[in-house]
Amino acid sequence: MKQRSNRAAYEKRKSQRTQEPSLSNKEERNSVPITEEKTEIRQRQRKSSSVKQKNASVFRRKKVLWIGGVAAVAVIVVIIVIALLGGGGTVGHGVFFVNSDTAVADGETKTLTQRLYANGDVTMAPAEDFCEVMDMKLQWDENDGTFSVKGPEGKVEGTVGDRNVSLDGEEIAWSTEAVATDGVLYLPVADLCDAVGYTVEYTASVQRLDIFLPNENNHAPEVDFSADKETYQVGETVIFTIDASDRDGDDIVDYEWENRQERYDSPGEVTVTLRVKDSRGAWSEQVSHSINITDSGDGNGEDSES
Repeated sequence: MKQRSNRAAYEKRKSQRTQEPSLSNKEERNSVPITEEKTEIRQRQRKSSSVKQKNASVFRRKKVLWIGGVAAVAVIVVIIVIALLGGGGTVGHGVFFVNSDTAVADGETKTLTQRLYANGDVTMAPAEDFCEVMDMKLQWDENDGTFSVKGPEGKVEGTVGDRNVSLDGEEIAWSTEAVATDGVLYLPVADLCDAVGYTVEYTASVQRLDIFLPNENNHAPEVDFSADKETYQVGETVIFTIDASDRDGDDIVDYEWENRQERYDSPGEVTVTLRVKDSRGAWSEQVSHSINITDSGDGNGEDSES
């Protein structure tokens, strides 16, 4: 009887253990409110992080826009300054030809819309084209005929039909007046260049005008030359070799020879002279060398026998 009672009690306890929640179930129930709390905290953290990221992104965009705005303002200021000041003449060497629509500015070929023309001994240049090639600022009012040109060393102002012009506020007289034809302003080249700081050299044989910007720091080029031998026969081709340089790096634009010929027709001693010019108008010192020209029968000055 006692055995049955013990067994019954065991079965009862077993049944009770089965009905009681397990330890894991208790932990699971107890963890529910904790998990919800952590989830809420994480959501708040995510929301806070998202707000911070959004604020940072807005700040970066504003910063970029601010920098871009400052850069745009700087560019506008530079453009305005350039427009107000104008060119003022920065081309070191310009080349023009009478009755030609081709010009050269520091080695770069330009095409003119109007050509230079000769008015007696005076060369007239279309002001707009001329000033554009030489990088000078031109203002021209076709209605009242007034004009102004700003060059490297001055600003000249005048009126069409009047030889008297103003150079930096001081009145001077040109050799001839400015003229306007079919809406085009023409100015006397030499007078204009003298006024604003350029020098002009005119080569009549080819109707060429070289316009130079003087420079106090421009060094004269250097040149030397030689013949391939000292003695030539009459009619023999003479070969000269030139060695020219410029310490400023300027181009050599002109060679001026004296008594140079490809062949000499008379015997005797011949002295040949050379000087060169750089692209800013400076000439080198003259250099001279002599060669001997002999008759074909003279040889080295002695009679030759067969």
